[in-house]
Amino acid sequence: MKFITVLALCNEEETAKIHSYLQDRYDVNTIIYKEKDYKAFLNNINDKIDIILLENSINDKLFILNQYKDKSYYNKTIIVDDYKLECYKYIDDRYKLFNIFKSDYNKESLIISIDLVNKITTKNIPLYQEISNIIDKTNISDNRLGYQYLRRAIYESFNNPHLLDNFNRNLYPLLSKTYNKSTVSIEKAIRTSITTAMDNPNDEYNNKIFSKYMTYDKTTPTNQEYILTVVNMLFVEYGKIT
Repeated sequence: MKFITVLALCNEEETAKIHSYLQDRYDVNTIIYKEKDYKAFLNNINDKIDIILLENSINDKLFILNQYKDKSYYNKTIIVDDYKLECYKYIDDRYKLFNIFKSDYNKESLIISIDLVNKITTKNIPLYQEISNIIDKTNISDNRLGYQYLRRAIYESFNNPHLLDNFNRNLYPLLSKTYNKSTVSIEKAIRTSITTAMDNPNDEYNNKIFSKYMTYDKTTPTNQEYILTVVNMLFVEYGKIT
């Protein structure tokens, strides 16, 4: 089941309805703000958010939308109410909104529209960039060498799954040749990046995707566990496994 984070500016009744619609298809983390807290809602828009929902009854929707610091997040934004569902996409540098989807508001149409948003924001992104997006969500800083090594490790493993059979014999030596670094330094850089990223025990995204590796005395996935988790997510996303 795919994990998604939904940021909503809605009343609680509407958000509960949306959550109930999605929970059979997605593992949903819903972050809800009321209309009066729209500034906090805006400040919480970031790359970890998969879907942004605004209730149609919210006053000054266009004003709120125009406060987005990064207009590309229009691609993730859906306006919902009990009568219609609309998905808006940012189309040019004049910050216009273009309505690309309308339907009666029900479970099926909501799922279709979210799949459409995912197609716009994920499927058309090159694999290397999509890997970067996932690593970013796990809080690994892109100024660390471990970030580069992880991204390449995941990319190579996705395209050549046999590398996953033995990290020490297959994957690390490949990275060693690519970056002209010892396998020990590459393994250590990846381990340091992962350990640092897992400092926050309350991180919802990491707790969800790495939950199978978390125990009362172990809160950080190993290098292998991290890479396998992300590669398997990509396998599912791209239809390599079901």
